[in-house]
Amino acid sequence: MKSYKKIAQGILSVVVLGLSAISAQAALRVDMSDALQRLSNSGYTAEDQIKLVGTNYVAIVFDPSNQRASVSVNGNTGEVTFIKTLPPIRIDWLEAAKILEQQGYAVTELENKGDHYRATVYDSQNRAADVEVDKVTGKVIQHVIS
Repeated sequence: MKSYKKIAQGILSVVVLGLSAISAQAALRVDMSDALQRLSNSGYTAEDQIKLVGTNYVAIVFDPSNQRASVSVNGNTGEVTFIKTLPPIRIDWLEAAKILEQQGYAVTELENKGDHYRATVYDSQNRAADVEVDKVTGKVIQHVIS
């Protein structure tokens, strides 16, 4: 009988936590578009990602001096808070494609994934593969044959 009671208490805890998270998100006074507007008003330009983490929107941005940074927007108050400076992007799209082609890959797709580029390529044996190129160093950091 005691084990059923513990199981029931565990299930109730999970349900209560889930409902708390849903109600916290529903109670936010700042929505995504407002968070983006507040970033823009503060001189930031969103680079490629903004997501809700708890009750804060966390974004990778370019600051007013064009430095990459991580910032947050409080989902309740709308306050914009600087988190940290991020390393500059040294490798652009063209350079990433050239790096892969110089390593013998035929590139068929290239995507921006935050701190790296993801590419669909064919290797020298004509096998499809997914690779990632680090934006800071230019190194191929993952190679998975499809």
